[in-house]
Amino acid sequence: HVPYRDSKLTRLLQQSLGGNARTSVIVNIRPGDDESGETLGSLQFAQRALAVKVQASLNQQVDYEELCRALQEQLDRREEDHQRLGIDKANLEKQLEEANDAVEQLKEEASRAKAMLQAAEEGYKTSLQAIQSASGGDDPGGERAIAAIESVNAKWREEMEKLRDEHRAETAELRGRLEDRALAYKAAAHRSDQAWNEADLELSQEREGHLQALRELRACRAAL
Repeated sequence: HVPYRDSKLTRLLQQSLGGNARTSVIVNIRPGDDESGETLGSLQFAQRALAVKVQASLNQQVDYEELCRALQEQLDRREEDHQRLGIDKANLEKQLEEANDAVEQLKEEASRAKAMLQAAEEGYKTSLQAIQSASGGDDPGGERAIAAIESVNAKWREEMEKLRDEHRAETAELRGRLEDRALAYKAAAHRSDQAWNEADLELSQEREGHLQALRELRACRAAL
């Protein structure tokens, strides 16, 4: 028992000595004989204070279930964001693949168109040679037939060149758009990949931090 009314010191320390906190008492004494009375009183006070049993406890009680539920909800939200980033990344990769396929298809169409033009030119030359060989009668040298064919050929060539130029222009424009789109998809996919990796790292770190916090809280609770 500590007689709190014996001195002002015990009354000042009443809450610490009788509360729920751990208290350390340090006694200062002087070696002189004239201070022996004060020294004895201080030692007796410290001895009585040492005999006081206290039960240290936290003033704030932790609701572990609520804390665990809140941490789990936060982790669930993080995982949903992580999954959404994964879906966005997959969509961007699919669009990039489609753009690359369109570019390859355009190249194949340009090659086929070029082959068709070459075949048409070869067919025209063959027809011209056949007409020249078969010409006779009132047109001994086939000059009128050749002139007519050459006139038609000139118009045909002009039209074919025009179509060829238009096809080249359209092909170049479409290829440029597809290549720009492919580059944009690549850049977006790269950004999405970086965001995915960052989110994955943050999620792992946050999950580990929550687990560490729970371990510390359990250890603190066990110590009490």
